[in-house]
Amino acid sequence: MGADMKALNKRHEKLKEDNKKQHDTWESIAKYFNPSLSLLFAKEDTDEEEYAKDVFDTTGIESANTMADGIVGNSISKSIPWVGMYALDPEVNKKKVIQSFFQKVNYVLLGALARSNFYNVISSYTKMGVTIATATMYVEEDERNGNCIFNLRHPTETYIDQDWYGNVDTIYRDIRIGARAAANYFIKEKSSLSPKLLKMAEESPFERVSIRHAVFPAKDEWFKFPGVTGNVASVYWEADAKDIIRAGGFDSFPFVTWRYRIEGSEKYGRGPSHDALPDAKGLNAMAKTLLQAAHKAANPPLNIPSEMKNNLRNKPGGANYYQDPGRIVMPWNVATNYPVGVDQWDRKKKQVQAPFYIDNWKMLSQLTQRMTAIEVSERKGEQSALISTPLGKYESEALDNMLFKVFEIEMKNGNMPDIPNELAGDVGWEYNGVLAQTQKRTLLNNGARATMAEMENIMKISPEAAMVFNWPNTIREIALNNGFPADNLYSEQEVQKQKEEAMAAQQQQQKVDQMEQVGKAMGGANQPIDPESAMAGMMQ
Repeated sequence: MGADMKALNKRHEKLKEDNKKQHDTWESIAKYFNPSLSLLFAKEDTDEEEYAKDVFDTTGIESANTMADGIVGNSISKSIPWVGMYALDPEVNKKKVIQSFFQKVNYVLLGALARSNFYNVISSYTKMGVTIATATMYVEEDERNGNCIFNLRHPTETYIDQDWYGNVDTIYRDIRIGARAAANYFIKEKSSLSPKLLKMAEESPFERVSIRHAVFPAKDEWFKFPGVTGNVASVYWEADAKDIIRAGGFDSFPFVTWRYRIEGSEKYGRGPSHDALPDAKGLNAMAKTLLQAAHKAANPPLNIPSEMKNNLRNKPGGANYYQDPGRIVMPWNVATNYPVGVDQWDRKKKQVQAPFYIDNWKMLSQLTQRMTAIEVSERKGEQSALISTPLGKYESEALDNMLFKVFEIEMKNGNMPDIPNELAGDVGWEYNGVLAQTQKRTLLNNGARATMAEMENIMKISPEAAMVFNWPNTIREIALNNGFPADNLYSEQEVQKQKEEAMAAQQQQQKVDQMEQVGKAMGGANQPIDPESAMAGMMQ
């Protein structure tokens, strides 16, 4: 084994060791918040029912589902154009050629997402980020049809590292996959596959083999690997082999890792499930105790006279005969205070729900009764502000990077329009989901609403105060902030032209009125004006 392979394996084992330090916490989180991940930590012969037998309360699971579904449902929708590219320079966005370019980009982008498996896996990705707080997606191109593929990575087999600025720039991973699938994936590198793997692909195709994959900066001064290309190195090798299967690279980092929250110099994230885990464990213990108490209250132990042994009829309608009233079957007095236990359980349940903003998600869906549309919008804006921090990180660290990868793949395949010379500066993504629109309306329109409310009384006293405002621009901004289609708004030039035409028509009408008054004064008010007369010329 060469020095390069030894260095790869050494780095792989070190990052794997760091990852294992998270497993105990992740296993507990999976148990109480995300059962679909539970089997990732269980032994191969453990079924899901066996693994979940000690869970007596599902508050954590319900809370994680509510938050994950709330983020996805209010941010992403296959049925509407939920995202669009825009220039960070507002002046650039005003150019028609730029608007046309972005419109074409958005059409291609949304089409690429619809053809891919994005909408099938984004919910699982989001829930993984909400629960274990570190979710990694591998975005690649399917060479068979050119479609984008979103591959949600196994958290216990994906080992991350970050640069000085806290950005994930290195990932080593173990890939456990069937021998046949591995041989087909590396069919072009068949000669680099070990004889053992090729034999397994033929004789036991479904038996799993271990492939390792490393992705890291190609220009790393401290680890320059031969044969890599691009800005990001990519190296595949078999775990127990001596040779590289494939060495190549990417123009940009192909993994998208979303970490809900980073504390200090930690590489792996922390999230609401970490915060709620102690309460979830306590709540589960309380639920078990209350369940036992309820069982005892509903079906208590019985005190049975010894002479009735083997003769007890305790089925519904059963008849037990006795002579001595003091020696009858009596239920055991179970001394429980069930209402007090339920009250404590309810308080603990709210403590589990709090880190997931459950009250806010519920309120967002219930703010419709006895309120005006403006009041509903304002209240939703207030509630959405409380969840803006996790949502903002989700958009910037997860969605932004996924969308740029899709843009890169579609551009490489020639599906994107040519970038116009007028596009100067950086671009970004504007989200049009329910939460994004609500936050935008709140942040951008609240000032206008507050000003108008205060000015209403002032303008009643002093109408000329209204002349301070540029009403067309004010209305245009409010309409755009509320999500009104920009194509249905007149431009500033069109509004100015309408003003000029209206003013010209008004002036013409004033001339007509003046001429009629002059005609009346001259005694000819009842006579039409001769088109050939000098009077008609005055009206031109």
